[in-house]
Amino acid sequence: MNCPRCGSRTYVQNSRHADSTGYKINKSLLIIAENLISWYTRDWVVRRRVCHSENCDFDGVTIEMIASDIEDMMGQVLKGFGPFEEEEDYE
Repeated sequence: MNCPRCGSRTYVQNSRHADSTGYKINKSLLIIAENLISWYTRDWVVRRRVCHSENCDFDGVTIEMIASDIEDMMGQVLKGFGPFEEEEDYE
C-alpha cells in the first residue's frame, strides 16, 4: 500500500484479526476494528501501517474485509442499522 501523504510504500507494523491469539497484545488495533465492524461481521483483518520514507511520519490503521461484506454493511448503515448513535442537536 502506498502512503496517502507522500506516495512511498508503507509497511505493516502489526496485524490482528477477531480471533487473534494473544488478544490483549496491541488491543488498541482490535478496539478500532471491533467498534467499527464487529456489529456486522467478525471476518476482518486490522493492520497498523507506517510509511517507509524518512521524511514522512504517516502512521495509520487499515481494515480489510471482503468486498461484498462492505457493500452489504453500507446498505445496512443506510437503513439505520449499526452501532452508530445519532448526533445530538445542540441548537
